[in-house]
Amino acid sequence: MDILSLFKFNNETDKETKVILVSCNETFLSPKSIIEETWGKCKEVLLPGALLGSNEDAERALFKSLLETCPETQHFVVSMHSLCSFFANTEPDSVLHELENQARNEFPELDFVSRRVLLQQRWMQIIIPRLKRYTEIFGCEEIAVHGWLYEPETKWISALEEETGEFVPLNVYSGVQMLS
Repeated sequence: MDILSLFKFNNETDKETKVILVSCNETFLSPKSIIEETWGKCKEVLLPGALLGSNEDAERALFKSLLETCPETQHFVVSMHSLCSFFANTEPDSVLHELENQARNEFPELDFVSRRVLLQQRWMQIIIPRLKRYTEIFGCEEIAVHGWLYEPETKWISALEEETGEFVPLNVYSGVQMLS
């Protein structure tokens, strides 16, 4: 069985696909139109919480399968949204449990929404460097890897800036010079 058939997304891929977008399957907003205006054809993969996985072997296999499906990939974007129900599951068996505890201890005064945003930012600060490492493993370092976070409460999109490890507004993100 093809690993990609396990996920909810359109299996048709245009040979001209330049971008793979991994976004949450519950969100009503996707940056797909922004991406296609900026970089060209986009393949959207919908996963709960836009999480590729906590098991690095499975995550690496999925990443490799996606790149093999779209051999012309130039950009790989992971786009999450705040108040994602997947990130609400921070039970002890959750991959997010430790990050949630750290956020609660470090910033006890944060409200629920702000803590969820912080949790997702910290998760992306872990996952995006891992994906960058996979590009090196597979010999495709020319693929740019991006982490974006959409906050529908404020209509704000921020991006993980690789050089600083911080989130910045999408319109000033150095990985997307063509957006304004």
